[in-house]
Amino acid sequence: MVGLFRLPEAAGRIQTSETPIDGIKQAFRDGSYLVSEHFFGRLLDRGIDLSVVGDAVREDAPEVIEDYPEDTRGASNLIHCVGERGEAYHLLCTYPPTVRLITVYVPDPALWTEDLRRRRLP
Repeated sequence: MVGLFRLPEAAGRIQTSETPIDGIKQAFRDGSYLVSEHFFGRLLDRGIDLSVVGDAVREDAPEVIEDYPEDTRGASNLIHCVGERGEAYHLLCTYPPTVRLITVYVPDPALWTEDLRRRRLP
């Protein structure tokens, strides 16, 4: 694993969030997330800047578009977020409190609906 591991604490116990997206946003604000080797490789392969994705998660209104509670890598969400230049990203990460970034990509409009939030049916 590559990345910083630091969980927010208050009064000696881990804080919980109301929703997974709140916890994911908080992890990006705090830098308290794990980066998998797969995620890091995809960033490099796809020429995506982690700081741009991080800003989109922190500053935009990221949205859970798919939920994978039984994922073998850990219960996870697919998050849709938009960068300040209007570019869309999909980020797969595990649920809080330990947010692990699994993969990231720019959604292909041929595979997603116009708003890039739902997969097109074959």
